[in-house]
Amino acid sequence: MHERLVPFIRLPATCALAAWLCLSACENTKTTGPNPDPADYVVYFSDGTSDRDYFSYHPQTGVLDSFKLPHYTYCSLQASADGKRLYVGTTESVEVIDLASLESIASWPHDACGLAVSHNNQYVATLSEGLRVYETSGHTMVYEDTTFEEFWCCYSSDDRYLYLWGGYDPFHVRILEVSDGYRDTVREFGSEVSLLWMVPSVDNRKWFLMRQDRYNSRFEVYDVATDSIIFREYLMRGGVDIEVSPDGKYAFYTEMGDLTTSSGPSHFTIYDVDRNRISRLVSTVGILDGLNPSYWPLGEIVITPDSRWLIAGRSVGDPSFIRFNITTMEIDHYVQLTDNDLILGLTCQNAP
Repeated sequence: MHERLVPFIRLPATCALAAWLCLSACENTKTTGPNPDPADYVVYFSDGTSDRDYFSYHPQTGVLDSFKLPHYTYCSLQASADGKRLYVGTTESVEVIDLASLESIASWPHDACGLAVSHNNQYVATLSEGLRVYETSGHTMVYEDTTFEEFWCCYSSDDRYLYLWGGYDPFHVRILEVSDGYRDTVREFGSEVSLLWMVPSVDNRKWFLMRQDRYNSRFEVYDVATDSIIFREYLMRGGVDIEVSPDGKYAFYTEMGDLTTSSGPSHFTIYDVDRNRISRLVSTVGILDGLNPSYWPLGEIVITPDSRWLIAGRSVGDPSFIRFNITTMEIDHYVQLTDNDLILGLTCQNAP
């Protein structure tokens, strides 16, 4: 069920809390090192085990490679904006990995579940017992505030804002203006409905939200100027991930379904930003799910910076991932994985 809402339904305050999910991966992989060529727009992920195995998937060719890193990640993984480095959150530090040598070239002495890379490749934000921002050229810290309690973060497409969310009641989003000394304002959503995830539109005028109360989950579109929800779709038992195509045309999202009753979506959803409506549901039936719908949901999503490819994967039940061609609106490749592998931290460079 989904509905359009008129843009004058005010929220008790404004913006929200967050959470995320990790996914699935890997079979019949090569053991060569990854190719960090930015033109290739490689997608990276970890298998989430202490074996320190990582993988790179090349959407243009459909090739999946594996490689080792000296550090295990339990929580966060982010590619640099130019695709030449990986930022790996460990239990004790954030490691800066050079993908040409597969060696750590810098280490920041704290863990981080929240990691965000600016699109101009100048800054990396980390969240763990406060916010810290590092510049990428010399790896030095340029901003710190240990009073912030949010869990997750992301930069706006123009790098003007750094958004933080996932704090405690009242659920909120903290907005830091990067060019103004990280001056912050807070939009609150009250205490009734938590925010699982938040992604800003390319023009920063809308926020795409996953929210949940005691009984219902929903995908919502929040209009910043009018402080209102302008679209809502109710979901089955919680959303998993949201990604916006870099060209700003679409928001893609996955949902959990109800694993306790073996019922759930064998699809992901595409929301048309300009038309303010659902564009289509993309079914995985007959591709990942045989002839019958599967209750194992897709989870994490990543989109290449040319807005051509979407990669979505799942870990639970039947590890696998798909390649979706955004231009043709078709699933044109999928990889079935072994039960022992997972996808953790799907990531790709965020700039061409």
